[in-house]
Amino acid sequence: QRNEVAQFDDIEKTPCLHPIETEATTICGRTIGIAACQGHRSTMEDTHLAFELDLEVDQQIHKAEVYAVFDGHGGSAASEFLK
Repeated sequence: QRNEVAQFDDIEKTPCLHPIETEATTICGRTIGIAACQGHRSTMEDTHLAFELDLEVDQQIHKAEVYAVFDGHGGSAASEFLK
């Protein structure tokens, strides 16, 4: 199986100025992939998180998967704060 990552920022239709950053992690027994493209800005302003969480409901533990992408919109301070 081959996975290809687009080399263009979908919104601006401009090439990514920097290499696409990729990582893999395991959440609740599943391997997930994460990719980030900086686009036309001079710094990466977006951030993300992915983790598993144990929730206790009625004295039973349930696994939850948490995924989020935070868009910087003009600076990384907001996305880092939310993370």
